[in-house]
Formats: sequence, C-alpha cells, structure tokens
Amino acid sequence: MKTIRDYTRHYMVLDVLISADLFRKFRHTMYYTHGLDYLHFPSLPSLTLQIALKITSIELELIEDSKIYLMIESGIRRGLSYVAY
Repeated sequence: MKTIRDYTRHYMVLDVLISADLFRKFRHTMYYTHGLDYLHFPSLPSLTLQIALKITSIELELIEDSKIYLMIESGIRRGLSYVAY
C-alpha cells in the first residue's frame, strides 16, 4: 500500500468481509438457537418479540373490544424515527 487510496480500499474490503462474516454467524446462531431467520423480520425488536412469544409459549388473542382497540390505535405514532449521534 503506497497511497491513502490503497489503504482506504483495503480497509473497506476488510470492513465488508468482517461485516458479512458477523451477519452470517448471527443468522446461523439465531436459526440454530431459536429456529427463526432474522431476515424475515423488519427489525430486531420484532424478532425479539417473536422469540419471547416462542420461549414463553404465549398465544396472543385477537382484540374484540372496540374501545381497547381504539385506545391502542390512538397510541401508535406514525412517522420516521432514527438515532443520530
């Protein structure tokens, strides 16, 4: 490596390879321990909820009371959320 460009390219290739390896290992671990593929979930919290429901063997019931449904629906906030630092 003679230039900053060479160093940057080398760093980016290593970063991608390490990230891909961690991605593969995490996917394998989740599937092996919980039987769930996390690529089928839009976020980690949704995967966590599914794992919790699977471990506790709890089945969620449908909400039949319209007042309870409207209370839950009014608490949902829509929009974008992100973490910035």
